[in-house]
Amino acid sequence: MPILIGLLVVAFAIAADLAHEAWTTALSQQEISERAERDFVRFAATSASYEARATIDLGLRALFTTISAGGVGASRRPLSGPEVLERGAARIRECRCAPAYTPSYYFRVSLVDGELRTSGGAPPVEAERRWLRDTIIARVRALRRADGDAALVYGEVNRRPRIIAYALRADASGLIGYAFGFVSDVASFGDAAFAPAAQKPLRADAELAPRAARYDSLMRTFVLAPDGRAIYDANPRRPELRLTMVPRAGHETYAPGVAAVSRCCRCAESRSSRACARRSPPGCRMSCARRSRKFCSSARR
Repeated sequence: MPILIGLLVVAFAIAADLAHEAWTTALSQQEISERAERDFVRFAATSASYEARATIDLGLRALFTTISAGGVGASRRPLSGPEVLERGAARIRECRCAPAYTPSYYFRVSLVDGELRTSGGAPPVEAERRWLRDTIIARVRALRRADGDAALVYGEVNRRPRIIAYALRADASGLIGYAFGFVSDVASFGDAAFAPAAQKPLRADAELAPRAARYDSLMRTFVLAPDGRAIYDANPRRPELRLTMVPRAGHETYAPGVAAVSRCCRCAESRSSRACARRSPPGCRMSCARRSRKFCSSARR
């Protein structure tokens, strides 16, 4: 008896040790998988951020290529209106060489007297015109220099989030005197700038794979306002699709399992019973004559 008790104690000890070993191994594997997942998401987020920034820069450079902030001969060219940006956007859409933005309108603002001209789309209301003019002039005066090749400004007017993209150009005296750009909704700007980068495969050959992992499989790309509110989602979750089968009038009177009857009924809905009999197979004519006589008589009427 003592020997049996000792063997049971040893067996329980071995089982407990094996269970502890399995538990520690599973815990270690879970930590490794979570660390790998965090590293992957960090890599994907960093790559998507760089690609989105490059996409925005490419689109703005291509659009503002004729709007220079300085340089030899820039101030000698005749001053163009905002229509030049509209024509440039049309060329970009034709060549597909850069992201094509779909702004609400294009503009040109004089930094000296505040003159504002717009082109393309519906003209802005007076409140938005004042907001646009005051925002551009205040930003340029605060920076006291050209804000790079192009700049983006976020703001809200009439509780409507807006994106301003602009570039500066010198006037006839060689000083920065005009701002050219466009105003867009956050959603349309994000669709052109952020969505392609967020949905790009991890590798160049990943498109050949039937189930290639994409950036939006483990992460979501948001555009946040200065107060932290999400104003754009590049990876919106698709709503659940549900299918509800509703029988059409008269179908509920037929016996289940008769496939030919439904074909005849679909024919009889748009044609007379005689046309239905000519165009339907023999089995359908027999079913129509024997089982759905009431329906065919109503179809003739």
